[in-house]
Amino acid sequence: RHLWMLFDKKRFQEIKDFMAEDPDRATLRSGDGRGPMWWAYETCDEELVSWLEERYGLDPKTSDTDAKGLRPQDLCKRGLKKPRWRDSSQAAEVYNVLQGDANQIRQYFIANPSALQVRSED
Repeated sequence: RHLWMLFDKKRFQEIKDFMAEDPDRATLRSGDGRGPMWWAYETCDEELVSWLEERYGLDPKTSDTDAKGLRPQDLCKRGLKKPRWRDSSQAAEVYNVLQGDANQIRQYFIANPSALQVRSED
C-alpha cells in the first residue's frame, strides 16, 4: 500500500529511494493484481515507465493482467507524456525564488520560463 501511495501522490524521488532499498519491490503485486508498472501507467509518465523498464527490467508492454483483466498500458488512455514538472524539489526551488524581491523573481522566470509550469502536490 505504501508504494502505491507514492505513485498516487507522484512522489517520484521517494519511489526511487523506496524501491532502491529492496529491488524486489519492483515485482510486488497488490490485492487487485497491480504493481509498479500499473501505477506508473496510471500517471501516464513516460519517464517513470522507462525508468522501471531500464532499472528493473519490467516490460512496459507486458501481457500480464490485474484482477480486472487490465494490462498496465490499458491504464493510460491518453498515451504516455513527458511530465511538465518532476518532483517537489523543483517546486521547492520555485518556492524559494518566490521569497525574493520582485526583480529576482522576474529575472528567474525570464531565464527559466518552464518553471512557470511547476506545481507541487504537497
